[in-house]
Amino acid sequence: MALHLTFKVGKRQSFQAVRYFSQVASDMVAEFSPGMRTQRFVIQGEREMPLRIWSIAGLMEEHVLALLPWIRQVGKDIRRLENITTSMDQVQEIVEDWAAARQGATSLFIEQLNPAHAFTSDENLDLTLGILGGETVLISAPRTMYVKQEFGLYGLAVAGQGSYLVEEHGREKIPVQRRA
Repeated sequence: MALHLTFKVGKRQSFQAVRYFSQVASDMVAEFSPGMRTQRFVIQGEREMPLRIWSIAGLMEEHVLALLPWIRQVGKDIRRLENITTSMDQVQEIVEDWAAARQGATSLFIEQLNPAHAFTSDENLDLTLGILGGETVLISAPRTMYVKQEFGLYGLAVAGQGSYLVEEHGREKIPVQRRA
């Protein structure tokens, strides 16, 4: 798989891109979320990790635990992206990892909540992940958003820095079964 990244610099550009990507993500979630049920998990560790996960069949705790290394890595990647000194090569490496990550044929939406106010009316999200048919199609954090726009085309916006158009070449289209 080969990726081509195009960067548009600027704070205004990053905010315009997030507005557009948010609409794409909202449409995607609306299309795939009917029939999904919500589960709550609180993973204990050095830092408590409250998660809200939507899935069709429901998840066993073992499956959630298997997702944790990937969720943690995405969080680290976002912190790297938000570092103003991140190079284009580093951005490409991160995006390649995200584009290649597969979670079986699973479709999930995962919200990682800030532990201070998790599952309350004051909650806020640290990270949102969307997986459709095993493909990572949405990653959203307070200052970063990555979204699949269409097959082989992704957008990445980092607040205050700018946005990236990510074009993927050399991967076969795998059909995702959509719910009727």
